[in-house]
Amino acid sequence: MEQGGRTGLTAVTVAVLFLVALFFSPVVAMLGGYAPVTAPALVLVGGMMLRNVRYLAWDDYTELLPAFLVLIGIPLSYSIADGLALGFVAWPLLKVLGGRAGDVRWVSWLVAALLLGYFVLLRSQV
Repeated sequence: MEQGGRTGLTAVTVAVLFLVALFFSPVVAMLGGYAPVTAPALVLVGGMMLRNVRYLAWDDYTELLPAFLVLIGIPLSYSIADGLALGFVAWPLLKVLGGRAGDVRWVSWLVAALLLGYFVLLRSQV
């Protein structure tokens, strides 16, 4: 909105670009599941995430280990979603094991339980 997207032309442009993208969806679907094509992009995302490592609390392992699991999980699982989910599952567990269960809100437990169920029920069936 700040850059002038008030007239609706932005929405029309995005809609047209999505329609054009429909013609390329078979190519993306064909190459998307091919690990040698997607792996370099995932490694690049992990590399870009390394810029923010300097902001981690290096003396707090309950924060450091989930971040490490995300960073290493993305390229090893070939999935940004699975790497992030690994960190979301590990964070509340490490907080409890570190004696800081009060830092974990109920929403974090809910997300961790849902993602753990996703890993156990859906991702384990290859």
